[in-house]
Amino acid sequence: MLNLLKSDMYRLVRGKTFWVILFAFMAIIMISAVALWFVTTPTYGQMLQEGTVTASSQDAFSSLTIVAGESIVSGGLLTLVVSLLLTLFIVSDFSTGFAKNILAGRQSRTVYFAEKLVLIMIVNAAFVIAGLALLQFAVSILGISFVRPDTPGELVCWAALTWLMTCGYSCACVCIAWLFKSVSVGVAAVILVGGGIIEGIVTMALLNFIPASAQITSWFPLGSLKLLVDGGSALLQPASSGDGLVAAAHICITGLCLCILFAGISLKVVSRKDVC
Repeated sequence: MLNLLKSDMYRLVRGKTFWVILFAFMAIIMISAVALWFVTTPTYGQMLQEGTVTASSQDAFSSLTIVAGESIVSGGLLTLVVSLLLTLFIVSDFSTGFAKNILAGRQSRTVYFAEKLVLIMIVNAAFVIAGLALLQFAVSILGISFVRPDTPGELVCWAALTWLMTCGYSCACVCIAWLFKSVSVGVAAVILVGGGIIEGIVTMALLNFIPASAQITSWFPLGSLKLLVDGGSALLQPASSGDGLVAAAHICITGLCLCILFAGISLKVVSRKDVC
């Protein structure tokens, strides 16, 4: 497995898709930081007095994790970017014949798919860490200070839970692409699942027709992403779902269930299919 993992990391970094998606991700983070800085300028204050813009929430200046939550977690940016990169890369193994060559040898099919799951975890961790580091760098050079900076524990906890949720979304998108043996289906899954579109539609439908279903929809992965937007300081506060759990526990349970579900499908179902 280790040799295959090294090979995948090498091929991933050598590919153009990785750098295009990474630079796009970095550009969006920088734009978000500049937008946050603009709110602190006299020009924005003048526009506010003239009524040409509306007031921004002061919560945005509370901490790094709140800024990260609003810029890269809210709207599904992080899940979209990482899921798209991983789906395009992993599923391309079958269109290029790479997987067929590997599986035709002595490589176990279970080991092959398990290695891809490990790759998903590594790449998601890299993007979460890179996103936080770049955002911290950007706000620092722009002179933005936070009202209540995150403690090291809050920052690590927030990053770990964000990683867990993004891993779950990536596993879901890749698994769907594997099941249908199609890159195009995988891309559609990234947009519809990774972007939270399906969850949003289902949630609205349930709440409109069954108002009492709010307790159920709060356990959708999208609900956990919304809890992450509140930042690291809110992780030990009761979750807005009213289930009696703190936000960190709610997110952890949801993320683990999502990862276990699609990792299990990949290892027990997909690995037995003729995906070559």
